[in-house]
Amino acid sequence: MTCSCRCRTATRLRAKPNFAKLLVEALVAKGVKVLVDVDRRDILGEPVTGVLLDVLELIVSDSAPSAWEHISAITSELRGDTDEEAAGRTRRSLVRFLAEQSQKLPPQNGAEDAVAVLLNTLLDFVGRDRFAIRHPQYVQGEFLDSVIKKLAAIISSELAKNTWPEIPNAVRGIGAVCVIL
Repeated sequence: MTCSCRCRTATRLRAKPNFAKLLVEALVAKGVKVLVDVDRRDILGEPVTGVLLDVLELIVSDSAPSAWEHISAITSELRGDTDEEAAGRTRRSLVRFLAEQSQKLPPQNGAEDAVAVLLNTLLDFVGRDRFAIRHPQYVQGEFLDSVIKKLAAIISSELAKNTWPEIPNAVRGIGAVCVIL
């Protein structure tokens, strides 16, 4: 069974909350990272989540080549860069922005609201309005804000167990057993 996150193993437990709790406790006692997936699956499937986690990974990691390729390309595209010179300016701007944001991360016990502010700042840099136009589900209503708020809640909950450099992989479920309720 696969999970929407990048877990190597997933276990689906329906209508068995007591068993799920026991299973999670037993796995944690053995030192296994466990990701309980309630509504995370839907949030991880959103395009904005992938962009925000990649930008966050660039902020907190020493090396993240695939995140760099993704974010530098999408930022250039959303800004309408038409030549290599414009793309170079965008990349330099991105490097400066990432360095600034690395100094502004919320504390390790980051409140959900502080994490949401960070995520909104990241999306504003990438290009919120043009990103929303590219993904029509975000144009109407408050759906984009709702996704960001839910992602902030997930990150805040993961911050209780992980450091900032571990957050992108923890949110994605990399290296964890997913328990899908």
